[in-house]
Amino acid sequence: MNLVNMKMDMSSDACCAPCPPEAYPYGLRLCLNADQCEALGIDGPITAGTVLTVQARVVVVMCRDEAEADPQPGDTKNDISLDLQVTDMGIANPASMYPNSMMKE
Repeated sequence: MNLVNMKMDMSSDACCAPCPPEAYPYGLRLCLNADQCEALGIDGPITAGTVLTVQARVVVVMCRDEAEADPQPGDTKNDISLDLQVTDMGIANPASMYPNSMMKE
């Protein structure tokens, strides 16, 4: 599986003033509560900026295929978007590589 960077192009129309631009679009942030962290083996704080690997199983809950009635010149493809529900996930961060991670091995 190849990883694809989802960072937004900050020069595009995706940014809207006066909101401060975010590097990644809304909806790509996962927020886990204490029970979910415990289930994943996280039993203490992890320093912000630490890189973890997430593997997840998702279910497609919605798929949209939209075409504009009057597309821009050169715009010939439909806009497809997906809503994905994460159902199962794991986080990898071997404690030997990150001794301050507070994750169980």
